[in-house]
Formats: sequence, structure tokens, C-alpha cells
Amino acid sequence: AEKGGEGLGEWVDRYEKDRLPEIKELCRLMVFGYPYQYRQSKLRGQLFLINLLLRKKLNEILPRFFAPPAFIMVQDEKIPYSTICRRARRTTVLLLSLTFPLLYGFSGLFLGLPASFSMIFRSFRFRFFLGLWTFLMLREWRLARG
Repeated sequence: AEKGGEGLGEWVDRYEKDRLPEIKELCRLMVFGYPYQYRQSKLRGQLFLINLLLRKKLNEILPRFFAPPAFIMVQDEKIPYSTICRRARRTTVLLLSLTFPLLYGFSGLFLGLPASFSMIFRSFRFRFFLGLWTFLMLREWRLARG
């Protein structure tokens, strides 16, 4: 240890404490930032590409509401990983909140619309989509909270 200064062990501990939150976010980011870069699954890779293009287009149209895809944000070294993850999760929650009404509405076109408003809430289709939407929203909310 140095005289009057901090030793290497103390410096490493402080460095680890300072960097640990960003390291955790980087690990999370690797899961959804570009998960199929090695072409593990052709179908999932294509779905990911559609998601990437959708997010990019929505960001171009409404940049205040939709963040750019994480894959693009990570290329800017000035943006911390925690900020990238937070923006990506916010966009995901917004997309999920729009997905439920759209999926339910489009499924009504193909399966027939319910006869009355009260039948909507009793229908299996409504409960299925609401349950799926709730599950996805809670999962994203849990991830956003850490």
C-alpha cells in the first residue's frame, strides 16, 4: 500500500463498486440488443429484424416517444448502458401497451366481433390477450426496476 494514499485493493474495490451497475446493464443489454447475431434461429432472427426495423421507423416518426433500437444506441459511446436499457424498456412497454388493443381488434376481424360490449369482457379471446399483455407488461416492469 502507498503511504498516505489508497492501496491497490481499495482502488479495485472502489472501481468495481462504481462500474458494477453499468456492467449489470451491459449484461442485460446483450440479451436483447442483438441476440441473434450468430444466426442461432432463422425465424427468431427474422422476427428480431422486424422488431429492429419497426423500432427504427417509429423512432423516425415519433422520436419523443420511441427510442432508437438498442443496437443503434449502443454505437454511441457517450450513452451509458443503463440509459440505453431504460430507453429500450420504455419503448418496449409503449409497444406492448399498443399491441393489446391492436391484436384484440385484428383478431375480432378474423374471428367475428362480439355482439355486445359485455360480451367482450366475457370472451376467451379478450381474456387471452389481456392475460398475455399483462404477463408481458409485468415482466418488462420487473426488468425495468432491476
